[in-house]
Amino acid sequence: MHIVAAMVTLHIHASASLKDKRRVIHSVVSKLRNRFSVSAAEVHANDSWQSATIGIAVVGGDLRTLEQLMDRALSFVESAAPEAEVVGVETDEWSFGVGSNV
Repeated sequence: MHIVAAMVTLHIHASASLKDKRRVIHSVVSKLRNRFSVSAAEVHANDSWQSATIGIAVVGGDLRTLEQLMDRALSFVESAAPEAEVVGVETDEWSFGVGSNV
């Protein structure tokens, strides 16, 4: 089993309230879930009006397929909300039970 996860930090330029921010984040997260069948949620900076961090995760049996899916999802985030700028991306991978006694 493999897990690929990412944290995407966004700056939302035109946001003047938490309501504005949540509208943008909800739209991006919903589109990610529907288009790519990934787990996605806002995971940090919940009370900040202009910044947000979205966590994205995928689990499966083929690491290469998961990496390609994550690459497409991350590219999509950059285009999904024109009012938000991607200012940081961190990714990580974990493998369980593959060539080890874990």
